[in-house]
Amino acid sequence: MIAYIKNFLIVISGILPVLGCSEDDSHLIDESNLLVGVWVEPIYENEVLTFKRADELLDDAYGIWFKSQDVLIERTSGWCGTPPIIFYNYDGAWKQEDNLIEIDLEYRLIKWKIITVDKQNLIVEIID
Repeated sequence: MIAYIKNFLIVISGILPVLGCSEDDSHLIDESNLLVGVWVEPIYENEVLTFKRADELLDDAYGIWFKSQDVLIERTSGWCGTPPIIFYNYDGAWKQEDNLIEIDLEYRLIKWKIITVDKQNLIVEIID
């Protein structure tokens, strides 16, 4: 009986790590549309936002994740900056036409013009 339990534990300990690791492709770059991905650390200057690509959204900072299938997640603290600042996710949709991006969130509509997007940076001009 002890040998059976020992063998069972060995098998389970080998299977659990495999089952626990889900395939998260957020860090993969979509060569057909470089906009798809996670963008963090925005720098705002004269109606221009510059983002850096990341593997995942940061827990305590603004970021946006353009997923494929026109779905996105915006990580924000909202409009109130009174401490303690709590960040949370908004689900939304996005569409791109040439170099224009329209982001539809439940609380607002955002329009950006892509100045440049590559594997490391996204630079957009705020239209609306």
